[in-house]
Amino acid sequence: MKIMIILLIFVFPVFFFPLFSCSVFSISDDSLSFAAGNKDWHNLSTRILSIPNDGEKYGRVYFGYQIPQGFQNVSGINEHGLWYEGAALPERGDIQNHFNKPEISGELCEKALEECTSVDEVVQIYSTYFTQHWDGHSMWADKFGNSVVIEFGETDVEFIYPQNNFHVMTNFYLQDPSMYIWYNTYRFDLAYLMLQEIEKINYSNLADILEAVHQEGTEPTLFSNVYNLKNNFIYIYNLHNYDEYVFIEADKLMATDNYQELAALFNNMKAVFPSDFELVCANEPLTFRWLGDAEDYNIYISDNEDFSGCDPINIRSRNWLSTLACCSGFFFFGISAIAFYKNHYMSFLIIFILVSCEAEFISSPYQTSSLEHEFTLQNLQPNTVYFWKVEALTDNEISSFTTTQNFIALEE
Repeated sequence: MKIMIILLIFVFPVFFFPLFSCSVFSISDDSLSFAAGNKDWHNLSTRILSIPNDGEKYGRVYFGYQIPQGFQNVSGINEHGLWYEGAALPERGDIQNHFNKPEISGELCEKALEECTSVDEVVQIYSTYFTQHWDGHSMWADKFGNSVVIEFGETDVEFIYPQNNFHVMTNFYLQDPSMYIWYNTYRFDLAYLMLQEIEKINYSNLADILEAVHQEGTEPTLFSNVYNLKNNFIYIYNLHNYDEYVFIEADKLMATDNYQELAALFNNMKAVFPSDFELVCANEPLTFRWLGDAEDYNIYISDNEDFSGCDPINIRSRNWLSTLACCSGFFFFGISAIAFYKNHYMSFLIIFILVSCEAEFISSPYQTSSLEHEFTLQNLQPNTVYFWKVEALTDNEISSFTTTQNFIALEE
């Protein structure tokens, strides 16, 4: 009996509750307001839904999943730089409309994103209406640097405001620290500690925190987003791969109705050489190398970390190897058709070789490409720190980038 109790207290939470894990935070200063989150689950059908302003509801972009019932949103931002993201909590059966508030049939988070421009307005809506959808809590932040976490308390909603210039939320009730026991809080603690240490707020530093607290295994981090709420910029990372991100200007995306697969926006890229803090000779040509499935790229090389004033260099890097494989496929197919009538065994052998060769060039949207691309640059300035990244150019007009790398050019 004692062994069973120990298992229920310690082992059961470790294996069961990670199924509901997500990590969410926001941070701001006098001029910047950012938000970020990891979405952890097992549904790989991740989606983006954009809805334009129709004169009654604000334009907005949602992130979520395709489920049998349709689209399930878990995060979103509207044209006014108002953002929210949800995270699951322990299931409750005691939530009731104790004060007979007006009820809505849908999600309050959707109503708020459609009608509000600030955190204060969101608080007003959640104070006014009641909904049964309380299987989690949500964090809200706006471009003015305000944030709040909204949970259902004992009899009504509770609003938890940050004590610092940042706010963190995972999968326990912030209003009740005694609930810590239900789930390991290392993600909360680590994110909190790293946010305390931030000296410069930018998407890259926040992505580092998302990487530090990401999940793997049966319920991995499916996507990670960083939001610049002042500019309505979104940086998206796919399936806890932080070597490549998709950059979206939300205002442009929400100009039209759009529903698309998240994974299809990525090009399986990775910067290979030079890597961070690499020492190179300024007097010799430097060959940049990266992996990716696109054919056209822009490479950015600058001594400014923000690439201000940097004109990209366009590179058309057609994958002749894949083209050759495709042509070879047609050749082998023709030969196998002839051989089929003369020798069945030879036909099967050729088809087997064909399939084996072609399979090598099929890459999962969740794996780094095996196709390498190069660009050589001369005349580097000695004793200079350089930054570089690569942009994949595709037909969908949404760019993906390698993460920025730096290197140091030294005199020989």
